[in-house]
Amino acid sequence: MQINKDHMLHLDLYVKSCVAELYINGIPVRRMDSEEENFHSLVAHHLVQDGSNELEIVISPGDTPANAKNAGSNRKINEDAKACMQLVAYPVGAFAGDTESGTVQMELNWENDASSSAQISAPHIERTSKDLGTLLGMPTWSKLSVIDLEKSTQEIATTIADIHQAFENGNSQIICEYFKPQLSEAGRTLPEYGEENFREDLAFDIEDNRGKDDWVVPLNTNEHDFRLCADGKLIEIIDRNWEPTIRTKADADGNVYPLPIFLGQNEGQWQVYL
Repeated sequence: MQINKDHMLHLDLYVKSCVAELYINGIPVRRMDSEEENFHSLVAHHLVQDGSNELEIVISPGDTPANAKNAGSNRKINEDAKACMQLVAYPVGAFAGDTESGTVQMELNWENDASSSAQISAPHIERTSKDLGTLLGMPTWSKLSVIDLEKSTQEIATTIADIHQAFENGNSQIICEYFKPQLSEAGRTLPEYGEENFREDLAFDIEDNRGKDDWVVPLNTNEHDFRLCADGKLIEIIDRNWEPTIRTKADADGNVYPLPIFLGQNEGQWQVYL
């Protein structure tokens, strides 16, 4: 089996009767509410690393992103709650979720044991790790230094304000420069599509909204709930409502275009790595 040649790595997420946030290698990939969705699958090439990889499920997370894993969640854990994560290698062309065609590389399953006398408090956290050997090399984000939040608060705020303004103005050149590490990593791990195509896609999305009035959600520091992830090497730019801080206002059909951002610092420069 060769990743990118004849197989693709997907992270398949399943939930039942619960709200759960799911992570790989310390990176939050999705918060799922079973009343809204039970299954989600995403390409995971940019999220895995050679050697040890970790899956993590947080059942009934806290009310805001930064408090997702902190004790004190008011959410009840249902008796029939279940959650599952699977890192699956699918043959190119196969449908995600078709477990008969895919090969599970690692998985994490959790099911509430209603018959147990043990009290389960929210949030409930499950983890597993596994050495997967050689995959696609070490991702750029894994090589970054740990972020010192106390020293970096103002720099992060300035960076976000700059990206927000470029987003609002439809300035794809500035956006793509900030996203250079992310685009490079996407091209490295998905060479069949390539960095240039990823760059063109991002530029098109940004420029498509150029000239619109009052279409971007303003920055509001009272709503920001930034959190460290990936063992402190990245900071997720997110608001208390679990939405990416930089995003459009809902259109007539209720659609929102978000700009997810995981910032990292390398040689004094802040850029988007995921």
